[in-house]
Amino acid sequence: MRFSQIMRFSLLIGVCLLFPVTASAQKPRGIRSVDFRNFTFETSGGKFVLRDGKYYEGEAGSWYRRTLSRVEYVDFNRDGYDEAFVVIDYRTSGTLDNAQDYYVFTYRRGTAQPAFHEWREKPQNARVKSRNVVLAAPFWKDGGLCCPSGIETSVYAWRNAHFVRVRRSWQYLDSNTNWWLTSGAHNKALQLTAR
Repeated sequence: MRFSQIMRFSLLIGVCLLFPVTASAQKPRGIRSVDFRNFTFETSGGKFVLRDGKYYEGEAGSWYRRTLSRVEYVDFNRDGYDEAFVVIDYRTSGTLDNAQDYYVFTYRRGTAQPAFHEWREKPQNARVKSRNVVLAAPFWKDGGLCCPSGIETSVYAWRNAHFVRVRRSWQYLDSNTNWWLTSGAHNKALQLTAR
């Protein structure tokens, strides 16, 4: 009887040594293996490299910085593999104050490939909803520098191997009444809503 217990114990140890399975030993695969905290991002104005999730440039009186805000994994194109939705915060000492860059990356041939990039000044909301990217930020009529005219919300969806804007709506602020006036592609008439 004792011999049988020793054999079972030896067999169990042998199996554990032959097939080491631990959660910590498994590396992320696909887009989840990309370290966006240490990554080179492209913008319309060039490139910047995050190191430990941060980028800084400038001096005490004139500076700007970028910081990784969040990464979400979603199968936007329904191919069974996740893509990465990446949000980068932008801050500056100038009048722009803050903005955000929004990216979606796919994973092909062992690297992250950009599939989407948008930028918004003074963002109000950025989220993924039903495999769509939803961005809301102020807009200015006539290029005004002071006060926004309202909030624009844009919805982007994956169509035919790239993202397209599928919906856009506006909420206008009436300067006389301080009421929001809502309009957009899906609204036939203006609706008055309290601010």
